[in-house]
Amino acid sequence: MAYPESATVRTQFASFAAIREAASSFVSRLVMQTVTDNLEQQGNSAGLPDFIISNILNQLMYGSTMILWNVKMRLLSVQIL
Repeated sequence: MAYPESATVRTQFASFAAIREAASSFVSRLVMQTVTDNLEQQGNSAGLPDFIISNILNQLMYGSTMILWNVKMRLLSVQIL
């Protein structure tokens, strides 16, 4: 048979969705770590105290988390409709 049966396709799709989610999560963590390292380096170069750099990074983490949460909620609401 040239094309897989629909049950096989559904199983593969679920597997692909999990792989996609894992890859997306990995890339997000990698990008965030790169941004964090760069901001720490730039802050230290500019002579900023550690507590200011830490505060900036905390605000960045909080903001990016809220943005991702809002996007996921919108995607879920579209799927529900």
